[in-house]
Amino acid sequence: MTAHGRLWLTEARKRKSGAKRFNSINGRRKHGRLTLLYWYYRNQSAPPACADAIDRDIGRTCPRHILFRSKEGNGQRGLRRVLIAWVCLERALVPESERCGYVQGMNMIVAHLLKHVDENVAFEIFTRMMVCKKYLLLHNFAVGMTGALQKMKLVSVFCEKHCPILHSYFEKYSIEPVTYATEWVLTLYSYVLEGKLLCLVWDSFFMYGWDFFFKFTITLLKHFEDHLVGFLEKVQQQGIDENVDIMNEIYLGLKSIGDRSRQQTSVILGKQTKCFLETMDPEDWVLESRNRRIDFKK
Repeated sequence: MTAHGRLWLTEARKRKSGAKRFNSINGRRKHGRLTLLYWYYRNQSAPPACADAIDRDIGRTCPRHILFRSKEGNGQRGLRRVLIAWVCLERALVPESERCGYVQGMNMIVAHLLKHVDENVAFEIFTRMMVCKKYLLLHNFAVGMTGALQKMKLVSVFCEKHCPILHSYFEKYSIEPVTYATEWVLTLYSYVLEGKLLCLVWDSFFMYGWDFFFKFTITLLKHFEDHLVGFLEKVQQQGIDENVDIMNEIYLGLKSIGDRSRQQTSVILGKQTKCFLETMDPEDWVLESRNRRIDFKK
């Protein structure tokens, strides 16, 4: 277990469930119960639809990482077992109409956990992330993804307040957070960031919850605001009909900010992103986000 994994486990065990049906896992003394549940559920049969969806995503989860690059290797098998265990646990505790089952994005979160902790610990942390009030990822993945949509609406609200010029262009061209921030919300940036920066972002998320997520997101947008506004002004000057490709590049660039591993990188933000990530200090970056003031009452 890495130092990051130890911190995530410690913080996750402090939190209480946001749903009564999961109260049996509350408290630090109940972690043994989750371990037993993992060993029981990991080899159970999940509903075929969930099992098929998991199997489709396993091979494309962190394919360049040494832990997951081998087909049917230890990493891929462990990832599948943890996801199957979650689906079976939820099936046992939650009425059918309220289950989320498996949703794409869960694989990225569990994969990042498995880079730092053993399978049973990854299951415990993931389960607590799903149901504990401070994180409540369950609402993000539930039918309709109401939790995720609410958070993306808040991204827009905070962007309007802290990046007003950028937000005005977003409004003008109907660039909604759902088109670029869905992966940020559903995977807690594990799809677009990596290495030390991602670990530090997760450290702060486990300590401060969604408040930090929004602060980090606004910090991210502010660092790229001038670059994005410049290209959107170019679109305005030349006309959007003649610049469909440019608009597509802007969408792609927004979605892939911070992603150094994706093969298709935005022409607009690719060099900017690479240069920024190579010169930035992850600790300063996260500290800047923590110190950012945001009015969450708005």
